[in-house]
Amino acid sequence: MTQSKNTNNRDLNTLLRFVCGTTLAIGVSLSAEAQTRWEKQGPYPTEVSLHGVAFNTPDHGFVVGEQLNIIETFDGGESWVERDRGEYWYGPYYSIKFVDAMHGYITGNNSEAWRTVDGGVNWIPMTDIPAGSWSHIDFLTPTVGYIGANGACAFTDDGGVTWQIRSGYPDCPVMFSMDFRDLNIGLAPGIGLNGQDDGIFRTTDGGQTWDLALPIVTNHVVFTTANRAVASVVGDLRIYESTDTGQTWVPISQAFDEHGPHSTLFPVTSTRLIGLSHEGDIWLSTDAGFTWTLVFDEIGDLPYKWEVNFLDDQHGWVVGPHGILIGTSDGGFTWEIVSRGIGMPIYQIEMLDDSFGLAVAENTYLVRTTDSGNNWVVQKPEVTGQQFLRDETFRGVDILNERVAVAVGLGGTVFKTTDGALTWESIGYPDLPEGFWAYDVECVTEQDIWVVGQDLTWGRDQSVYHTTDGGQTWTTPFNHGAIWGRVQFVDDQHGWIHGVGGILERTEDGGATWEEILIPGDPLIEDIVYVDPMNGWIVGWWGYYARTRDGGRTWETNSFGNDIRTVFAVDSRDGVDLWAIAQTDGGFSRDVSLHSTDGGATWKRETINGSLGYFQAVSVTETGRVWAAGFNGEIHATNPLPDGAMWLTANQLHRGATAEFTAHGAVPGETVHFLYSTKGTGNGPCPRQLGGLCIDLINPVTDFGSAASDANGVAVLSQPVPANAPLRDVWFQTLSRRGNGGNKSVLSNSVRRAIMP
Repeated sequence: MTQSKNTNNRDLNTLLRFVCGTTLAIGVSLSAEAQTRWEKQGPYPTEVSLHGVAFNTPDHGFVVGEQLNIIETFDGGESWVERDRGEYWYGPYYSIKFVDAMHGYITGNNSEAWRTVDGGVNWIPMTDIPAGSWSHIDFLTPTVGYIGANGACAFTDDGGVTWQIRSGYPDCPVMFSMDFRDLNIGLAPGIGLNGQDDGIFRTTDGGQTWDLALPIVTNHVVFTTANRAVASVVGDLRIYESTDTGQTWVPISQAFDEHGPHSTLFPVTSTRLIGLSHEGDIWLSTDAGFTWTLVFDEIGDLPYKWEVNFLDDQHGWVVGPHGILIGTSDGGFTWEIVSRGIGMPIYQIEMLDDSFGLAVAENTYLVRTTDSGNNWVVQKPEVTGQQFLRDETFRGVDILNERVAVAVGLGGTVFKTTDGALTWESIGYPDLPEGFWAYDVECVTEQDIWVVGQDLTWGRDQSVYHTTDGGQTWTTPFNHGAIWGRVQFVDDQHGWIHGVGGILERTEDGGATWEEILIPGDPLIEDIVYVDPMNGWIVGWWGYYARTRDGGRTWETNSFGNDIRTVFAVDSRDGVDLWAIAQTDGGFSRDVSLHSTDGGATWKRETINGSLGYFQAVSVTETGRVWAAGFNGEIHATNPLPDGAMWLTANQLHRGATAEFTAHGAVPGETVHFLYSTKGTGNGPCPRQLGGLCIDLINPVTDFGSAASDANGVAVLSQPVPANAPLRDVWFQTLSRRGNGGNKSVLSNSVRRAIMP
């Protein structure tokens, strides 16, 4: 698609003229079919794993993690803005700490490190930081502090402007954590001389030399008072205490299993402590570490170094893998998940209606929405959890009604809910064999459930299971060595099971008997949808799709085109309006939606803007809304625009780079004006040229460029971001003046972007 580039662009950093005093060109009063508007619903704040969190007010804070990700919130985690992000192969930021409301520090590998003196409005690079993987930050004052790494300790006394190495390996241990009491005494668990010594190391000269104080493997240590420290001694699975600044240590807690507080400790007060396990369990002690209570059950999958930080004695946060963020506002007694969605591949999504839906993902992660996707709540039902040679990854889900749903996956995993996905009960493994990988499920009724997949056990061809008692017992209606990927019933009699290579089993008597059909062309089928006993569609690899009008007996085959590599999913509400999700072929593939309004006779193709990975699931509701999900855990939903409306998208804003702003849904050939404000959105100006229409941006509003829309109603403005642009948030909106005296003028949505380094 050829897009019309900007015809009038100006510097974003220069205030030019206000819209209310500008005479805008009159557009042609025509209607145009609006492009489908896709909105990202998750995951937020990010899909990547997080390593650090710090807030300087209860509402304003940052999280940092993989791919040099720095993300900021101004409303306690309700919304997020990326301040920095690298490519997928970039290393992480390891830690972030605010010493007070103004002074904060971020560290990563080598010189990937930043400091702020204005509460995070601007971040200044710490170019003098020594080479190393700086995972630990500990400041005694806003400007005096230490950083620790894999065998190094460095010191600053000028707020990170300059740094001095205090010790390096093997004189300094490979640190697992670090805490200094004062300028001289500090503690660091880790690995010592040439990897021969494990335990807690102690310094009395500001990190220049280190001595082994406790020769037992330890993950974390913190001072709770001037002389007292506690440590998570994983070599003994207990909490240890020192009352002499770390010189001697004794166990004080009960022994824990592997889910105990062995990963991270944090002293909220001198007596109230938070402890984390490697799986994300959160423990609370109110007696300085002697006894512990589990206050949040694990949400992690594989062992990970979870991190915790508190702003004060009430507000705290925990971060972990896959973008998970958990928060407390009562001092750690109760916790709730703040993040929305999960940064894991989603294999199937199903919306019961415009409000309630489920999506299933890798490692038995599951997300649930009850508010149209405004919030996707993470859940993790488990049979055994992730174990060596056992995988419980979800692959399929089916919602029967607002109460009942079933999710299935690898290792014979089958979970059922009867309370709207608040809780889940395992009805599969070990009753279903571990070698059975379930790929799809169909709930005919609450009791009548079909599960299909692949039998990996040599010599056993049991890949279809059926229960008539809600999962208490299972039978195999027939044995077949095929790989069955999809199952669907449209009523209690008519059902279909599709396999790889175009094999199909169909029934007209509720599964009592089955008829085998071979679909022409040996297609690699990815998804199916039937809307009644006669009409159905299938899609698959290399742009393949086919339709049946006689219940699957015969098929009309077709192709979406040679440039379509895989059509992952298809869904329809009525057999007339169909949606498919596909990926183009070639070196740089793109996610595209394929939409038909005539039962699949013709299709409209659109790129799904803003996606980071491969979509492989789609769900359509009765109202025509569409949800798509896939790699990285991304979930997008449509919000169809009425004719004549506009929708604005914008890429990231980086100093010295070129930003691109795209307006969709304009009248072909009309002039679209691009506006910005640094004050936010609300009650903006209402220029008379717009016939009473009020702009959503707060004054001062700047018209920084315009572009003519192309034949598809798309206008693109490319704009350089000055190298010295302030690191701040900017709000954008587009405007098209239409009608006599502007009485039909149209505004787009507003978009907020942060200018990043």
